[in-house]
Amino acid sequence: MVHGGGPVIARREEDIYSHHGISFLQGVVLVQTHIRMFLDRKKRLNLYDEKLSERQAAKSVIIKTYLEDISVRAEEIISKEQVLTYLLGSFTHLLTQLTYLLTYLLSHSRRMKEREPSY
Repeated sequence: MVHGGGPVIARREEDIYSHHGISFLQGVVLVQTHIRMFLDRKKRLNLYDEKLSERQAAKSVIIKTYLEDISVRAEEIISKEQVLTYLLGSFTHLLTQLTYLLTYLLSHSRRMKEREPSY
């Protein structure tokens, strides 16, 4: 430890120019201090948000934002559903055309076999 008239500065060696060093107990105190500061800051912000959300203006803004988010999501879902409905209709139409073409080809090939002369 080096004491130069101000707060005690922990050092690894006796020299004032050596690197900082802290003991295990000092490390525990520092970690606890930072954790407590974080928890207190979070508690203060939660109380602020709680008090803010009690006001009618804040409630209306929160509800308006929430409804806008819901409407945006609903529009996205509706647009995706419209695309899927269109694709399903196109696929159904294509399937119908393919079915008609296959039945036509099968009937045509049967007629051609019937017309073939037998030797």
